[in-house]
Amino acid sequence: MSSVLEFMRKLIEVRTGKYRLVYVGCAGLLLLVGLWGVGMEGDWIVLLVPYLPLIAICAVQFFRPTLLGWFVLTAVFSAYTVAIATNPPGGPVGEFVLFLAIGAVPAAALLWSWPKPNICRVAQEKEPA
Repeated sequence: MSSVLEFMRKLIEVRTGKYRLVYVGCAGLLLLVGLWGVGMEGDWIVLLVPYLPLIAICAVQFFRPTLLGWFVLTAVFSAYTVAIATNPPGGPVGEFVLFLAIGAVPAAALLWSWPKPNICRVAQEKEPA
């Protein structure tokens, strides 16, 4: 039981915020894609519902970076990239490259900005009481 609690604690502990701007870029991209969909279809409530939780996770990650939020965002962008790469949309090659980049660039940026543990907290945990 203790190892499960320790694992959960590691997932939600505050990590370093060195690469916080990656989350701003991801939120901006999600907002643009959501608004693009609204412009194409017109039913804004139904089309923005999938994007709003992801934008909220990006906002939380900007202020309180955790491993759990990072993993969710990385999984979503990576899954989108794999889905586009394995099932390309019918159309010009430029569209395929655009849709692939919409998922691959944020996924690569998130992988590059892996949230590392805070040095201060790690040092405090290692000190004997």
